[in-house]
Amino acid sequence: MTPEERERVVVFGVLAAFGALAHVLHGVPVIKCVLLCVLALLVVLFTNPYARWRYRHIPGPAYRPLVGNLPDIIAEGSHALFERCRAQYGPVFKVWFGARPWVVVADADMGRRANYRLLNRPFGFTNPLARGEVLRSVMEGLFLSRDGMWSMLRKVWQPTFHSESLHGYAPVMASETRRLVARLRGLAAAQEGDAAGSGAPAINIWREVGRMTMSVVGSTAYGVDFDLLAQEEGQGGSVGQEAAQPGQGDGAPARMRSRSGGAALVQAAADMFECSEIGNATRYLVAAHLMPVLVPVLQLLVAVFPDARYKRLVHARKTLKSTSLSLISDTRAHQARQQQQQQQQHAAQSGAASPVVPSSPQAGPSASAAHRPVGVSPGSFLGLLLAARDQEGHALSDRQMAAQANVFTLAGYETTANTLSYAIYCLAAHPEAQARVLAELDALGGPAGREVTVDDLDHLPYTAAVVDEALRLYPPGASTMREARGAIELGGYAIPDGATVVVATYSIQRDPAYWPKADAFLPERWIKGHEDLAATNPNAYLPFGSGARMCIGYRFALQEARLTLAQLYRNFTFELAPGQVPLRVRTGITMSPAEGVFVRVVPRSAAPSA
Repeated sequence: MTPEERERVVVFGVLAAFGALAHVLHGVPVIKCVLLCVLALLVVLFTNPYARWRYRHIPGPAYRPLVGNLPDIIAEGSHALFERCRAQYGPVFKVWFGARPWVVVADADMGRRANYRLLNRPFGFTNPLARGEVLRSVMEGLFLSRDGMWSMLRKVWQPTFHSESLHGYAPVMASETRRLVARLRGLAAAQEGDAAGSGAPAINIWREVGRMTMSVVGSTAYGVDFDLLAQEEGQGGSVGQEAAQPGQGDGAPARMRSRSGGAALVQAAADMFECSEIGNATRYLVAAHLMPVLVPVLQLLVAVFPDARYKRLVHARKTLKSTSLSLISDTRAHQARQQQQQQQQHAAQSGAASPVVPSSPQAGPSASAAHRPVGVSPGSFLGLLLAARDQEGHALSDRQMAAQANVFTLAGYETTANTLSYAIYCLAAHPEAQARVLAELDALGGPAGREVTVDDLDHLPYTAAVVDEALRLYPPGASTMREARGAIELGGYAIPDGATVVVATYSIQRDPAYWPKADAFLPERWIKGHEDLAATNPNAYLPFGSGARMCIGYRFALQEARLTLAQLYRNFTFELAPGQVPLRVRTGITMSPAEGVFVRVVPRSAAPSA
């Protein structure tokens, strides 16, 4: 039973007992008993006595009746509120997310301890309005799955991010970056053409790189070309059409082509993140956090009387689910064709059509395989899911496989797009750092127009440092959440069982106690010879989390970000549109630019040959 369910049972049990005793012992009429129970319920909702008593020993901002600290979180963002609270209350404090207390840890060593010791994410982290099939689907994805289910799924995912797999993804990433460069050249030409008028319109580079990161997800995970960088908003055909010709003339591995669905998928992913952020969420979600005891009632109300934001969220979920199920179906059909072809080949060679188990890389290892994971080819992720078996030897259901596909799609799209956008923002705001990146890229030499390859990355330490520094200042997740199990002590405070423990990544990575010139963009701090600028505590850098639940795809994200950033600056520089310093961000599941990052694209002349 979850903490929310326990509280619900206790509250309604006490109220029912209170009403029954009043009626039996004092002869109070039933209607008056009901009114007294309602009054008592309102008192409980407004004062939250049980939770306040359990967390009374942990410092933090005062609890405001009914709303807690939620207005501050909505107005400032949780990252800014945590910064303020750390300065006032120290490295461990509590804040009230409506009626729910969060124990926040803003210390590098304690944050590492929490991440390593606490493995499960809290039930309350997901949308409390979700129920039934939707709730099961959310809880079965790698991100929120728990205990044995999570361990099994992590083993299934591992081959996708093996070092051999990452090297195989590089041509696909380069292909999509090439398309992005071509698209930006067209947009730059349009900007130049408009410059004689009222001024060149700014380009939201956040959304442009988001198109590319979604294309990379489609190609590397599913073997599908979403064609996002060749189409305008809303154009295209259906997901999962016939396979394109091998290589498609761009040096990338053969991929299945999809003429549409990509733009709708990008919009669905954007809506999922935006509508999950408390400041942009349905009013029912806000009410659920304020009055968790009434969640069952709110679940019924939102189903019958949905508002516009909830409808957007439902539509986004349906788009993600239908796309994932379509891709799973296509992969099954592709594997069946492969097996049939192999059987026919074997029959032709041996004269007997005996069954043959396909040796395709799409048929990955089972979850219980004892051998070390090996690399897989692009497009193999769904094949790994189809081949996986749980601890009882059962195959994953379509719902469970779709849940993994949704996690890959959302994480692969948003986090890398955010990182690239922040890196471009930081370089545009710091011309001296941009000049160093350009000089480093030009030093690669080679013929004019030569593309950056994965083998070049070892020769681009400053470009890598730019990505690392952008991740420090603007981590993909401003915080990570864990659920306390049993007795645990952090900073001298006993943490109640079932508590939501929040590791304040943003605060730790900007803490002057660990980082010289903590708020300054200084890529040099990551370069050998500048140890005076480096972190004084290695645990103070955790943009992808730490411990067993550290982001499994972090090396994939770093490779994509570094390759893309290098190739973009091989071809362009970027100028910030006015009014964006400092950059406004919003915090939800991820920390993203509040409105975007708007730039003018300036094409470069060809890099000089060595």
